[in-house]
Amino acid sequence: MKENSCPSDPSTRATASGRAPSLGIGSRAKGSLLRRMPFILALMFLVTVSGCAPVLFKKPLSDQEVRNVVSLLKAQEESVNAFYTSGQMVVKDWYWDQEANTLMAGTRTPLRLRMEITHAWGQPILHLLVVGKTFKALSYGERKLYIGDLNPGALSKFFPADLGADLIWEVLRGFPKLRPDGRLESRKADQVSLLGQNGDEMEILELDPESGLPRRISFPERKVAVDYKDFQQEDGILYAKEVRVTQMGGTRNLTLKNGKMVFNKPIPDEIFRMEMPPGFETEYIEKTN
Repeated sequence: MKENSCPSDPSTRATASGRAPSLGIGSRAKGSLLRRMPFILALMFLVTVSGCAPVLFKKPLSDQEVRNVVSLLKAQEESVNAFYTSGQMVVKDWYWDQEANTLMAGTRTPLRLRMEITHAWGQPILHLLVVGKTFKALSYGERKLYIGDLNPGALSKFFPADLGADLIWEVLRGFPKLRPDGRLESRKADQVSLLGQNGDEMEILELDPESGLPRRISFPERKVAVDYKDFQQEDGILYAKEVRVTQMGGTRNLTLKNGKMVFNKPIPDEIFRMEMPPGFETEYIEKTN
């Protein structure tokens, strides 16, 4: 059987004398071309994957840059003793799927947080109160007052991710905080990882490459990620106008759209008290999955 050759390929055509056609390249030029071929192929690959733009390979943060990140987080954490704000919240694939209004207030020491979520027409949906490591939640749709310890997963009934005592403050406050346990290391550009004893990444902080401000913080073991967008500043205090909490690997998420935040003003103690309305029943959450 005869082998068909592509007629447009000069290398497969034979001349009248049976010899391969000459391409006008001398033996010395051919050798030079062959030696340069790996470089030419590599250059063509880089141009292709970069869309004809320069390719920049950024290194992980230096030790000094990591210390700068730590200083920023620590300074922002220590600068806020209290805050309050209003805004909107959207929850996807959980509890309710529509925009609602929010009122939030909190103190850092002692840890106290209050969050009131209402429909746009004013009907309350959920009131949450956190005091130390305990919480109360008034669910108006169920007409129940939930009471329990703020253990991992305790608030998963109301929010689409695991918001423990350490995480709910920074979500409502609008800025991530420094966690003292573990070793800090930069393994990738614009990232700082908090490592456990076995070297696993317990927490990954991603930074905006231009501003150097936190952009995303994720917790692989807890399967939770928090995104921070549109930072504002009030008297040197930074906060994100938009905070999104995402269930990693899932579709559930919660987005807070904060209005102007007020910091370090006195908040009456009455704000952090909660009474059960008439007709409600109490349910104690002792154990969570």
